[in-house]
Amino acid sequence: MSKGKLFCLIGTSGSGKTTIGSSVFGKEKELVSTTTRDKRTHEKDGVDYHFVSKLVFLNMARAEKFAEEDRYGDHYYGLELSEIEEKTKDNNAYAVVTYHGYEQIKELYPDTVSVFIYSPYNDNKDMLINRGDSSWNINKRLGLYYSDMKNKDKCDYVIENVKGLLDESIEMLNQIVEKEGEV
Repeated sequence: MSKGKLFCLIGTSGSGKTTIGSSVFGKEKELVSTTTRDKRTHEKDGVDYHFVSKLVFLNMARAEKFAEEDRYGDHYYGLELSEIEEKTKDNNAYAVVTYHGYEQIKELYPDTVSVFIYSPYNDNKDMLINRGDSSWNINKRLGLYYSDMKNKDKCDYVIENVKGLLDESIEMLNQIVEKEGEV
């Protein structure tokens, strides 16, 4: 098994999970998930996600390539076992996953730490608009906001990422990582 600790960042869409995680760990320590969703204009395949068709994803799932897999909205997401092993081999790493995905990972990697990151509803809406999501996707993701929030108290730690206070949220995650293990 791995030597570094895995931190799962869970929370509402548009809450800053990836920004906060990459600020603390560095982009190279982010576990790259596989997804069936469309690539956004600024995203790169293999860097932000591994973008695959639904058929390819389902074949990978049948071959048990994933430590976790989940459906969020109309799209599938999964984190490959090999990705976890490679990125946590020598140091801590992080993954942005759903709560359901975290539960699956925790079964295989019991030392995994969960951090729920959320923003107030209106801040979330602004973030989704500013990152260029379609109106349909924004409404769909905002529709999931309150169901995502139900998992907040099930996580090891909670960070509220309020608009304009990103540095404070980054510092909170830094403190959590220091408490749980060296970066």
